[in-house]
Amino acid sequence: MPGRSDRQDLGSPKYRTLLHRDAGSKRRVDLEGDRRLADVVDPATRARMMRGIKGRDTQPELAVRRYLHATGLRYRLHDRRLPGSPDIVLTRFGTVVFVHGCFWHRHQGCHYATTPSSRTEFWSRKFTQNVRRDAGCVSALQAAGWTVLTMWECQTRDPVLLDELFWQIVCGAPDR
Repeated sequence: MPGRSDRQDLGSPKYRTLLHRDAGSKRRVDLEGDRRLADVVDPATRARMMRGIKGRDTQPELAVRRYLHATGLRYRLHDRRLPGSPDIVLTRFGTVVFVHGCFWHRHQGCHYATTPSSRTEFWSRKFTQNVRRDAGCVSALQAAGWTVLTMWECQTRDPVLLDELFWQIVCGAPDR
């Protein structure tokens, strides 16, 4: 084949060793013995990246907001007077919408709800606290008379599910 001789053999041990170096210490990772991949960035860079993860105005939330606004619904954002500071508050319909990330809020059965292989105890505790806090907020909002809807990150890509959300808001709750 033309040009085949100048390509790296991606399956060679040398290539895999060079590809998976820990940037901070230049420690080589042996992929033959340990199948877990090392982080490809140093700890300081990973910390900076994690700090950049936002709690509001995320892409899934913006997709839901755009859709609801295009249908003519008007809403308030992140009302801090309500438990859990819901992402979207539709006072006219007595409804709040949480747009949850599948990873952080543990969407059951979703392939995005993975658990990191390192520090599993920490992550398990964190995810449990998130789910417990979400359930408490939903209970408090329902006790106050609100209809609570949850839209998951993976569902925001499906226009049919966004349309379903619209109809749940419009038909599911009486006007206040």
